Amino acid sequence: MANFNIFFSPTGGTKKVADILAADLGGNFHNIDLSHTTEKRKFDEKDLCLVSAPSYGGRVPAIAIERLKSFSGGGAKVILNCVYGNRAWEDTLTELQDTLEKQGFTCKAAVAAVAEHSLFRQFATGRPDEKDNAELRTFAVKIKEHLEKDEAGALRLEGRHMKYKPFGGSPLKPESNDDCNGCGLCAKECPVGAIAPSNLKSVDKGLCISCMRCVTICPKKARSVNGEILAQIGERLSPVLGGRKDNHLFLSEPMTEKEKMIAGMYYSAIDHELLKELNETKVLLQKYNNLSPLDMDERHKIMKSILGSTGDEEFFVMQPFLCDYGYNIHVGKRFFANFNFTVLDEAEVRIGDDCFIGPGVSIYTACHSTDPAERNSRREWAEPVRIGNNVWIGGSVTILPGVSIGNNVTIGAGSVVVNDIPDNVVAVGNPCRPVKSI
Repeated sequence: MANFNIFFSPTGGTKKVADILAADLGGNFHNIDLSHTTEKRKFDEKDLCLVSAPSYGGRVPAIAIERLKSFSGGGAKVILNCVYGNRAWEDTLTELQDTLEKQGFTCKAAVAAVAEHSLFRQFATGRPDEKDNAELRTFAVKIKEHLEKDEAGALRLEGRHMKYKPFGGSPLKPESNDDCNGCGLCAKECPVGAIAPSNLKSVDKGLCISCMRCVTICPKKARSVNGEILAQIGERLSPVLGGRKDNHLFLSEPMTEKEKMIAGMYYSAIDHELLKELNETKVLLQKYNNLSPLDMDERHKIMKSILGSTGDEEFFVMQPFLCDYGYNIHVGKRFFANFNFTVLDEAEVRIGDDCFIGPGVSIYTACHSTDPAERNSRREWAEPVRIGNNVWIGGSVTILPGVSIGNNVTIGAGSVVVNDIPDNVVAVGNPCRPVKSI
């Protein structure tokens, strides 16, 4: 058994939190710094890993995710640690969880802790402070006790799984001034190689992730961002970055595969409970699809029992209709679906009022890995689909997982919808794109 302190901490705040946690978890921790290129490494079920990353715009820095993907978990237990700069961590913890579970780690606990903002130092200044230190040490003791129980369970975290908040990076890029003595430390320590050793006063803005490592470590304090712009942005962000935000602890808990599926987490598609529900729905679908088209009352009754909810009694679904579970499908008022409507509803499919579904339309929420070994394990996840009010989906349209379609939209026949569609447009094609405003 070995303990590993794995961290991405360009300015030191994240590692400071990690070290506080590690000190009370017990045992010696071997450091793995994700700020540098890491070699492929295999862990096993006897290992314990504390994996820490800062939250950049509610996401894990992409370079940290890339380097974590070089690790093979082998069932090793993981404590997730997200450090945020007094705003919010949003999808940072869920992104860490999804990434590591896909690599074969078992996530047992998670911490979201506050540290001084790496850009706007006037927010959360000096944190983690003495109060944080005491609270984080208490967290570590609770985590240690939780690990000793070694109970089966999963982490239920705040934030979205798989389809994360977009983050395009910060416009603030550090530059060098005339105090630079050419030592080259900034180029050597830049996590993404954005500073060329041959041109230390320049930065590749396409590569730079605004992590502020070069600013923090420069012995001459010769690197900085534009102070005037920094002050303006800081003033604008003061309402969301001000005050004292809390640290949070999450411990794994018993979760069924069904609960994981609905939460958007990785789950086993061959779980006994889920297979039983699939078969129960198939029986209802068989009854529905084999009924006489004239037996309207019975058709209505069975369809009502299949769907999760309906906005009124005026819905109408032509035969044949196919779905997986049914209870994840919610339709609004005056809903109509034509022949051969297929819905793989591992995640929620929510359709608004006055929506028309053309013949041969398919809506998919189930997702599978492109890696054959992962896919063959029957582990998968699901992403919800949302369709607004007054939407017409043309014949043979395919809507892929995670898509949202706005209000007052027409989707042209044969389209493949892979991205969100805004309100008040006609959209067509593969991939489907807006071609006309309504």
